[in-house]
Amino acid sequence: MITVEAEAIAPVKEEMKECRSILLGEVRQLEEEYKERAMPEHVRHSIVERNQKVDILKVTVTVPARLKDGLVINYKLYESFRRKLRDFSIIHEVKSDRLLLYYQKDGTKGELTLFDLSGVLNDLNNIPHAELVE
Repeated sequence: MITVEAEAIAPVKEEMKECRSILLGEVRQLEEEYKERAMPEHVRHSIVERNQKVDILKVTVTVPARLKDGLVINYKLYESFRRKLRDFSIIHEVKSDRLLLYYQKDGTKGELTLFDLSGVLNDLNNIPHAELVE
């Protein structure tokens, strides 16, 4: 099981909201700047990248947590999945770029992969540390 102290989550949520607001402002500014004229491909690409990051920075969707090896996962997704599998036996496997969860109960078994978000969320300074306890 992975645990994060509840009070450590609030600062990263605030930071995510601030970053999201800044990115939305940048997108609006770029769209306004090219409203009357053709938008170059590199600007369009930049807007798409910013919008993807804006989606990841939604606090209703993502709460990042850093494992001791530097891997950053979406703790909110992990917790949601773990609640659904509370009666299952779960095995965690940490790889260099992902966290694998193998779950099993009776005849049912499966696997969840949580990829490393550190590259996407590298601007955040307040990512809480998570502890993996088997």
